[in-house]
Amino acid sequence: MTGIISTLFHRPGSCSRTRLAGRPFYLWQIASTVGFVFLFSPEIAAIGVLLVVENEISNFGYMHQILYQYSIVLAPILALGVLYAIAQQSTLWRRNALAIVALTGAVWTCTLWGYAPFSDNSIQTQTVAPSSIGALNTLEKKIHRTPWFRRGTLGLPRRQSIADLCLAHAVLRRRLGTRD
Repeated sequence: MTGIISTLFHRPGSCSRTRLAGRPFYLWQIASTVGFVFLFSPEIAAIGVLLVVENEISNFGYMHQILYQYSIVLAPILALGVLYAIAQQSTLWRRNALAIVALTGAVWTCTLWGYAPFSDNSIQTQTVAPSSIGALNTLEKKIHRTPWFRRGTLGLPRRQSIADLCLAHAVLRRRLGTRD
Protein backbone atom coordinates (compact mmCIF):
# COMPACT_ATOMS: atom_id res chain seq x y z
CA MET A 1 0.00 0.00 0.00
CA THR A 2 2.87 2.40 0.72
CA GLY A 3 4.20 1.87 -2.81
CA ILE A 4 0.88 2.97 -4.27
CA ILE A 5 0.72 6.06 -2.08
CA SER A 6 4.30 7.07 -2.86
CA THR A 7 3.64 6.55 -6.59
CA LEU A 8 0.59 8.81 -6.36
CA PHE A 9 2.69 11.61 -4.91
CA HIS A 10 6.03 11.10 -6.68
CA ARG A 11 4.88 9.94 -10.14
CA PRO A 12 1.19 10.79 -10.56
CA GLY A 13 1.50 10.57 -14.35
CA SER A 14 2.24 6.85 -14.19
CA CYS A 15 -1.07 6.25 -12.42
CA SER A 16 -3.05 8.06 -15.10
CA ARG A 17 -1.21 6.23 -17.91
CA THR A 18 -1.93 2.82 -16.48
CA ARG A 19 -5.65 3.55 -16.23
CA LEU A 20 -5.98 2.90 -19.96
CA ALA A 21 -4.22 -0.50 -20.00
CA GLY A 22 -7.21 -2.82 -19.67
CA ARG A 23 -8.34 -1.52 -16.30
CA PRO A 24 -11.83 -0.41 -17.42
CA PHE A 25 -12.39 -4.00 -18.56
CA TYR A 26 -11.51 -5.15 -15.03
CA LEU A 27 -14.18 -2.85 -13.63
CA TRP A 28 -16.65 -4.19 -16.19
CA GLN A 29 -15.83 -7.77 -15.20
CA ILE A 30 -16.20 -7.08 -11.48
CA ALA A 31 -19.49 -5.19 -11.78
CA SER A 32 -21.12 -7.41 -14.38
CA THR A 33 -20.65 -10.57 -12.31
CA VAL A 34 -23.57 -9.40 -10.19
CA GLY A 35 -25.46 -7.65 -12.99
CA PHE A 36 -24.68 -4.16 -11.60
CA VAL A 37 -27.44 -4.74 -9.02
CA PHE A 38 -25.15 -3.53 -6.23
CA LEU A 39 -25.63 0.01 -7.61
CA PHE A 40 -29.08 0.00 -5.98
CA SER A 41 -27.30 -0.08 -2.60
CA PRO A 42 -24.19 2.06 -3.06
CA GLU A 43 -23.62 2.34 0.69
CA ILE A 44 -22.66 -1.34 0.83
CA ALA A 45 -20.64 -1.21 -2.39
CA ALA A 46 -18.74 1.79 -1.01
CA ILE A 47 -17.05 -0.58 1.46
CA GLY A 48 -14.94 -1.95 -1.40
CA VAL A 49 -14.05 1.38 -3.04
CA LEU A 50 -10.54 1.55 -1.55
CA LEU A 51 -9.82 -2.00 -2.65
CA VAL A 52 -11.02 -1.28 -6.19
CA VAL A 53 -8.90 1.88 -6.31
CA GLU A 54 -5.87 -0.05 -5.08
CA ASN A 55 -6.39 -2.77 -7.68
CA GLU A 56 -6.92 -0.20 -10.41
CA ILE A 57 -3.82 1.91 -9.86
CA SER A 58 -1.48 -0.94 -9.06
CA ASN A 59 1.34 -1.72 -11.50
CA PHE A 60 1.13 -5.41 -10.55
CA GLY A 61 -0.82 -6.95 -13.42
CA TYR A 62 -2.47 -9.72 -11.42
CA MET A 63 -4.25 -7.22 -9.17
CA HIS A 64 -6.62 -6.12 -11.92
CA GLN A 65 -7.54 -9.51 -13.31
CA ILE A 66 -10.52 -11.39 -11.90
CA LEU A 67 -8.84 -14.80 -12.11
CA TYR A 68 -6.49 -14.08 -9.22
CA GLN A 69 -6.98 -13.85 -5.47
CA TYR A 70 -6.72 -10.06 -5.30
CA SER A 71 -10.28 -9.69 -6.58
CA ILE A 72 -11.83 -12.31 -4.33
CA VAL A 73 -12.03 -9.82 -1.46
CA LEU A 74 -14.58 -7.85 -3.49
CA ALA A 75 -16.85 -10.87 -4.02
CA PRO A 76 -18.52 -10.91 -0.59
CA ILE A 77 -18.86 -7.12 -0.61
CA LEU A 78 -20.63 -7.17 -3.96
CA ALA A 79 -22.73 -10.19 -2.98
CA LEU A 80 -23.87 -8.47 0.21
CA GLY A 81 -24.54 -5.31 -1.78
CA VAL A 82 -26.77 -7.29 -4.13
CA LEU A 83 -28.61 -8.97 -1.24
CA TYR A 84 -29.13 -5.65 0.51
CA ALA A 85 -30.30 -4.01 -2.73
CA ILE A 86 -32.83 -6.78 -3.33
CA ALA A 87 -34.03 -6.73 0.27
CA GLN A 88 -34.67 -2.99 0.35
CA GLN A 89 -36.99 -3.05 -2.67
CA SER A 90 -40.58 -2.23 -1.76
CA THR A 91 -42.45 -4.56 -4.09
CA LEU A 92 -42.10 -8.25 -4.78
CA TRP A 93 -41.97 -7.58 -8.52
CA ARG A 94 -38.87 -5.36 -8.16
CA ARG A 95 -37.18 -7.87 -5.85
CA ASN A 96 -37.73 -10.68 -8.35
CA ALA A 97 -36.55 -8.50 -11.25
CA LEU A 98 -33.30 -7.59 -9.47
CA ALA A 99 -32.74 -11.21 -8.45
CA ILE A 100 -33.17 -12.33 -12.07
CA VAL A 101 -30.79 -9.62 -13.30
CA ALA A 102 -28.15 -10.61 -10.71
CA LEU A 103 -28.53 -14.31 -11.51
CA THR A 104 -28.35 -13.65 -15.25
CA GLY A 105 -25.18 -11.58 -14.76
CA ALA A 106 -23.60 -14.33 -12.68
CA VAL A 107 -24.36 -17.10 -15.19
CA TRP A 108 -23.41 -14.97 -18.19
CA THR A 109 -20.05 -13.90 -16.76
CA CYS A 110 -19.32 -17.44 -15.57
CA THR A 111 -19.92 -18.60 -19.13
CA LEU A 112 -17.55 -15.95 -20.51
CA TRP A 113 -14.75 -15.91 -17.96
CA GLY A 114 -15.27 -18.83 -15.59
CA TYR A 115 -14.14 -22.44 -15.55
CA ALA A 116 -17.50 -24.16 -15.07
CA PRO A 117 -18.32 -27.15 -17.31
CA PHE A 118 -20.56 -24.94 -19.47
CA SER A 119 -18.00 -22.11 -19.76
CA ASP A 120 -16.11 -21.00 -22.85
CA ASN A 121 -12.81 -21.51 -21.01
CA SER A 122 -11.34 -24.88 -20.20
CA ILE A 123 -8.66 -25.97 -17.79
CA GLN A 124 -5.53 -26.98 -19.66
CA THR A 125 -4.14 -30.34 -18.67
CA GLN A 126 -0.86 -31.88 -19.63
CA THR A 127 -0.23 -35.53 -20.25
CA VAL A 128 2.84 -37.31 -18.98
CA ALA A 129 5.03 -39.07 -21.50
CA PRO A 130 4.96 -42.89 -21.24
CA SER A 131 8.74 -43.00 -20.86
CA SER A 132 8.46 -40.84 -17.74
CA ILE A 133 5.82 -43.10 -16.25
CA GLY A 134 7.94 -46.18 -16.94
CA ALA A 135 11.03 -44.58 -15.42
CA LEU A 136 9.07 -43.49 -12.36
CA ASN A 137 7.64 -47.00 -11.89
CA THR A 138 11.15 -48.46 -12.13
CA LEU A 139 12.40 -45.90 -9.64
CA GLU A 140 9.58 -46.61 -7.21
CA LYS A 141 10.28 -50.34 -7.31
CA LYS A 142 13.96 -49.67 -6.69
CA ILE A 143 13.19 -47.35 -3.77
CA HIS A 144 10.80 -49.85 -2.17
CA ARG A 145 13.50 -52.55 -2.25
CA THR A 146 16.10 -50.46 -0.42
CA PRO A 147 16.70 -51.18 3.29
CA TRP A 148 16.42 -47.53 4.30
CA PHE A 149 12.89 -47.41 2.92
CA ARG A 150 11.81 -50.55 4.77
CA ARG A 151 13.04 -49.22 8.10
CA GLY A 152 10.50 -47.08 9.86
CA THR A 153 9.24 -46.01 13.22
CA LEU A 154 7.61 -48.82 15.23
CA GLY A 155 7.95 -51.20 12.30
CA LEU A 156 5.74 -49.12 10.01
CA PRO A 157 7.10 -48.58 6.49
CA ARG A 158 8.47 -45.14 5.81
CA ARG A 159 6.64 -43.27 3.04
CA GLN A 160 8.49 -41.19 0.49
CA SER A 161 7.26 -37.74 -0.34
CA ILE A 162 6.36 -36.78 -3.87
CA ALA A 163 9.22 -34.26 -3.87
CA ASP A 164 11.74 -37.02 -3.07
CA LEU A 165 10.38 -39.19 -5.88
CA CYS A 166 10.43 -36.29 -8.36
CA LEU A 167 14.02 -35.45 -7.45
CA ALA A 168 15.05 -39.09 -7.82
CA HIS A 169 13.14 -39.26 -11.10
CA ALA A 170 14.99 -36.20 -12.42
CA VAL A 171 18.33 -37.75 -11.44
CA LEU A 172 17.35 -40.98 -13.16
CA ARG A 173 16.35 -39.12 -16.32
CA ARG A 174 19.67 -37.30 -16.33
CA ARG A 175 21.57 -40.58 -15.93
CA LEU A 176 19.56 -42.21 -18.71
CA GLY A 177 20.04 -39.16 -20.92
CA THR A 178 16.32 -38.82 -21.70
CA ARG A 179 14.41 -35.59 -21.94
CA ASP A 180 10.63 -35.49 -21.54
